[in-house]
Amino acid sequence: MINDVTTLSRHLRSLGIAVAPSEIGDASAALRLVPIARWREALNITLVKTLDHRRALDTVAELFLPQIAHPEEDPTSARASTELTRGLTALDDQQLHDLLLGVLARGDLLSLSPIAAEFVERHALLVAGQPVAGRLAALRAFRATRADELRVALTELDLGSPTPTAPMAIGALRQRQCTALVNERIERLRQEIEAEVRQRLVGERGATDLARTIQQNLPGDDDILTGTTVDAYRMNAVLDTLHRRLTDRLVRTGVPAPPGELDARRTVRKALSTGGVPVNPVFRPRRPHRPSVFVLADISGSVASFARFTLGLTSKLQQRHSSARSFVFVDEVDEVTDLLAGQSDLATAVGRIDREHRGVRYDAHSDYGRAFTTFERTWGHQLSATSVVLVLGDGRNNYRAPRAESLRRIRNRAGRLWWLNPERRAAWGDGDSAMPVYTPLCDAVYECRSLRQLGSALTALR
Repeated sequence: MINDVTTLSRHLRSLGIAVAPSEIGDASAALRLVPIARWREALNITLVKTLDHRRALDTVAELFLPQIAHPEEDPTSARASTELTRGLTALDDQQLHDLLLGVLARGDLLSLSPIAAEFVERHALLVAGQPVAGRLAALRAFRATRADELRVALTELDLGSPTPTAPMAIGALRQRQCTALVNERIERLRQEIEAEVRQRLVGERGATDLARTIQQNLPGDDDILTGTTVDAYRMNAVLDTLHRRLTDRLVRTGVPAPPGELDARRTVRKALSTGGVPVNPVFRPRRPHRPSVFVLADISGSVASFARFTLGLTSKLQQRHSSARSFVFVDEVDEVTDLLAGQSDLATAVGRIDREHRGVRYDAHSDYGRAFTTFERTWGHQLSATSVVLVLGDGRNNYRAPRAESLRRIRNRAGRLWWLNPERRAAWGDGDSAMPVYTPLCDAVYECRSLRQLGSALTALR
């Protein structure tokens, strides 16, 4: 057992979850003391510290400790499940679907597992020795259940009633409760199918290899461009850390302050050690210059998720950095500094940007060349050697003129020009990407597809 827990811990570490050697020992000891049905709880208590880490553990725990997926059952329940499994093979697809509907309507979760296994057996198309992704096999089986039809049929039944056998008119509150219950049971069906697929693959491919294909990303590893709404809420949890890191980096990159005025009193006192000769004059210190920050964020559709996230980052930056100014663009540039500063709720500010079509003048397709030209012509004279220009976008220009000379003039007037790109570096230069033209003109360009990459980029900025 200790070897299984050690292998599981090694995989968790590869995801960025810190697991101490003492915690591995605690987990092994706990598994020896508690029944199998409570092993998952024991692992959650001993190995992980946060809810996000718990999600990652729940996804792969049963691969390394298969007993978790199939805890010991009482003899009566095990015998009933075996009899149900034997009868499923004699049913055709429609009969199996009808049986599944009845099981979901009754909430008979004990019978759900063998039915899910039968769908996997018939429709997952798992072939021994064939390299196949577990998610694809689970998707095939789940589609075969005709989940949309199940959801409609279950919604027509009042699942909160003691006898959910006939359609009936229900009130708004009961309708919401019924919908939530239906979604919960459909989700349980999907989980049972995925668990069955994982169990069939783990014996052939090994727990470690399979875990890599189905691992649950931590919030720092979520792809910002393709993140769901739930992921977006998880991402916001680390915004404070990132914007503090960016603020600290901006202060360090400021131009060193020149010496202040001569401090005559301290100079004379120090000169006593050299016979009254002021060999080492003392100057009053000056505070280092804080650079002015100009943030240019692409808010086009191709980077919509990244744009919402970066607007949150720039909004927090403005709260701590009084000289920060924010600009958004699609095919034109608009300043939104006052808008972001005056709104405590980011969703309200983003909604106003959308309603007022900020950053859009023509066809609402990205035009980095026009955006840089407008910014250089309108605000370029406000840049100085203490200015930092931060561009946030994928650099896809829709095959329009990149107008690199405008970005070069911006760089020549500013002290620093940084670019954070949410797209995979391998795609820079493909299709309508103008990144090969813009990259040589920047002091630093970083791939920032995830929060972890973004944090590393902010640390590495010079």
